[in-house]
Amino acid sequence: SVARVGYLIALASAAGAVAMLLNGFYSDRRRERGRHVVVPALMMALLMLVAGLHLHGWGAALVLLMAMPVYFAMQAPWVAIFAELFRGEKAALAIATVNMLGIVGGFLGPYWMGWMRELTGGYAVGLGSLCVPWLVMAGCIAWVTRPHMRKVTNADEKMLNVAPGMADES
Repeated sequence: SVARVGYLIALASAAGAVAMLLNGFYSDRRRERGRHVVVPALMMALLMLVAGLHLHGWGAALVLLMAMPVYFAMQAPWVAIFAELFRGEKAALAIATVNMLGIVGGFLGPYWMGWMRELTGGYAVGLGSLCVPWLVMAGCIAWVTRPHMRKVTNADEKMLNVAPGMADES
C-alpha cells in the first residue's frame, strides 16, 4: 500500500540521518574525510549496479532503500572536504560548482532514465548505469584527498592528509 511505502522511505531516511551523524563523527574523530566518502560512494555504485541487475520485487526495493542511508552517510565528510581543501572565495566557488553539477544531474537524470526505458523497455539499464557516476566520484575524491608525500619540518605546522609519522620532531 501507499502508506507502507511511505513508512519504508521514512525509516530509510531516519537510518540515513543516523548514518550521517555516525559517519561524520568518525570522520571528525579520525580527521580523515576521504575514506569516509569513498567507501559510501563505492557502496552506492555497487547498490546501483545490483538494483539494475535485479530490478523486480522486494529485492530491488530493499536495495534502493539501503541506498538512502549510504547516500546520507557520506554527506557530512563530503562537505567537510571542501572546508579543508579550500578557504574563502575558493571554498564558495568549489561548493557552488558541486551544487551546480548536482542541479545538472538532477535535470539530466530523468531524461537519462526515460531514454534508457525507451531503448530497453525497462529501467534496469538506466538504474544500473548510475554506478558509473558513483565510481567517478569515488575516484575523484580518492585522488583529491590522497596523502601528500612532503616531509613536514615544523611539527607545529598543520598540513592536510600528512601522516603523523611524516612530521620531523627535531
